[in-house]
Amino acid sequence: MRIAICDDESFYREKIKKYLEKYINLYPEISITEFDCGEELLKTYDNEEKFDFLFLDIQMKDIDGVQTAQKIRVKDKHVIIFFITSYVNFVSDAFRVGAFQFLIKPISENDFRKDFDRAIEQHKINHYKYVVKYKGSTTKLEVKDIIYIEALNRHLFIFNGVNRYECVGKLKDEEEKLSFYGFVRCHQGFLVNMAYIKKINKTSILLENGDEIPVSKGLRPRAMEDFNKYITRYLV
Repeated sequence: MRIAICDDESFYREKIKKYLEKYINLYPEISITEFDCGEELLKTYDNEEKFDFLFLDIQMKDIDGVQTAQKIRVKDKHVIIFFITSYVNFVSDAFRVGAFQFLIKPISENDFRKDFDRAIEQHKINHYKYVVKYKGSTTKLEVKDIIYIEALNRHLFIFNGVNRYECVGKLKDEEEKLSFYGFVRCHQGFLVNMAYIKKINKTSILLENGDEIPVSKGLRPRAMEDFNKYITRYLV
């Protein structure tokens, strides 16, 4: 698990790092990188590096934490973001970039542990493995990378934006399995990951990659309801 702490106050960087280091016995794969400004953190994303968790101070010089998060969200929809702040008047702006939680200074260790434990569970959900078996081959995909699944002639076609994977199965079974992970059934033949929905129109769903998925009249109300709940929860 790659973790970045970005705060222009070294005291709080060290404090959060100290709390995180207590998790290393349980999760030895944890690595922690410190940044004292948003610009330096953004440079790592420019180099195609990513983190699993970000701890961002909201009030920093030059580019603040919210602006930094907005730029990162363009490249990474799934990173779990904690905002560090002494004030609560930034809440609405921060939640628009999908903040997982606020840590209010001075940040007690008890509160930190409760929030980070929840974040670890969310991280596990984000990295749930979806197994595709077909003609003797087995492929593991991360659920968060699947954009949509199409059913056709008793076969399922799984799209992740790079490749198309095929297997035999029923879309209803996949719907039951994946609804917990943010997928919605919008048509008899399609199951869509709501993280990639840009807009739901009257007869179709527009995805962020430009693809359009048909929406049936009967399933549209439920798709709209589920999507509204999703964006209210994640605000991404």
